[in-house]
Amino acid sequence: MKKLLIVLLCLLMLLPAGCKKKPDPVPGGDPEPAESDVQKQFNELQLKWFAEDLSEDYSNLHFSLVDPAKYGIKDVEVTLGEINYDLTDEDRQAIADLRNRNLELAKFKPEELTEDQQIMYECMKYYFNLQLALMETEKDYTFLFTPNSGVNNNVITVFTEFDFRSEQDVRDYITLLNDTGRYFDQAIEYTRRQAEEGIMQPDSTIDGVLEQCERFIADPDKNEVVRVFVGAMDGMNLAGKDEYIARVRKGVDEVMIPAYKRVIEFYEGLKGQATTSGALADY
Repeated sequence: MKKLLIVLLCLLMLLPAGCKKKPDPVPGGDPEPAESDVQKQFNELQLKWFAEDLSEDYSNLHFSLVDPAKYGIKDVEVTLGEINYDLTDEDRQAIADLRNRNLELAKFKPEELTEDQQIMYECMKYYFNLQLALMETEKDYTFLFTPNSGVNNNVITVFTEFDFRSEQDVRDYITLLNDTGRYFDQAIEYTRRQAEEGIMQPDSTIDGVLEQCERFIADPDKNEVVRVFVGAMDGMNLAGKDEYIARVRKGVDEVMIPAYKRVIEFYEGLKGQATTSGALADY
């Protein structure tokens, strides 16, 4: 079954590869040991995987890097991502890539790495195996919609915390906004497939999801996504910002809010059907 492939340790992978500030040398002390060829290769591998993973996820890329081109990242598709319940060809390739990463890691001897690299080595090995187990598991007990941290909340965070550095960011923002309908429909279908297999949330959790969604759509005229965007435009010197604001209002009214309404309708139809408390142990 298809599992959501999370960007793999991207920021953590970046830090040991050159962003961590080294302490100032002590006068008269021993010189800083030179980086060995093996350590250099390990850092290069981290940066390679870092760029590969961020290239697959526009939102994580935007929130992680100011200058993606510095890492050789360009022409990333502006979408919220894909959610499929069944394993796709892309997922099979992702599984193969994770296995290959484990093989590449196994070529390194931890004792030949720096202390930071040894920590990163263990983190990556653990996380790659965790992702493999998640993607290859027959059934998925991970729920996409939750009262506090599901896609229903995360999507709002993307749009209210978005950093506008250029006019292209504004255009990308509107593209993402108009993608919420497709993305939510995939999430609803994913959740429907889970429910068909008896994997569903209890009414108490459903009520929390419904409350969060209803709160977001309660007052379209004061919608927080529109309000935050208008505030951001006030701080930018753009000739066409009034048109951009109008396009965001239209996207919220015609795409985003209807998507949340579809989530509400779907979850109202699920109430009363759960046969467990929702705890993993019950399954």
